[in-house]
Amino acid sequence: ISDILTNIESLYRRGNRMEVRKIVDEFRRIYDLHDLDLLERFSRELDILSEGQRAQTLSESGGEPL
Repeated sequence: ISDILTNIESLYRRGNRMEVRKIVDEFRRIYDLHDLDLLERFSRELDILSEGQRAQTLSESGGEPL
């Protein structure tokens, strides 16, 4: 859960606020289902999205991905 919230916070600082709101809504929906498998899948997808945003931010600023 903490990794998910950290990724959401990171995306919020970097990205489209409306998109992040949809992500938060999806997280709440999954959390309320108490489905750990679905929550783990959501976390993996969020990791991928977050990594993509970091790479995009670095390339836009002229930086190199780590």
